[in-house]
Amino acid sequence: MPDLTEHELESTKMYHDSFKHLTTFSSGAILLSSSVVAAFFKNPTTLGALYLSLVCFLISVALATLGLHATVFYLNRAFRVGATDARAARRRNRRDGFYTGSAFSAYLGVFSFGVFALMNFN
Repeated sequence: MPDLTEHELESTKMYHDSFKHLTTFSSGAILLSSSVVAAFFKNPTTLGALYLSLVCFLISVALATLGLHATVFYLNRAFRVGATDARAARRRNRRDGFYTGSAFSAYLGVFSFGVFALMNFN
């Protein structure tokens, strides 16, 4: 039986859901921004902001995918050997880092795309 408390289990499930949402959001943002640029901006300038936006979304997808893996790995280890060891704490910290990096990168991607759109809006 795992040593996870109800709070730890619910928190882990929320992280897992958040990583899924970030993956979906960032993947969709890549496709949507590509479509919007092709449809509305015929001769875009300030492509650096667009490229930064796309790179940020790609980083967000990568970090969210790693976070999904880290969350499942953490749960698997917790159910096998217990969640109170030092390795589990490191895994929780790693998971937190993946979430923070993924969310920050997604927001930076949105901001960068907004800058690109404002600079190219005719």
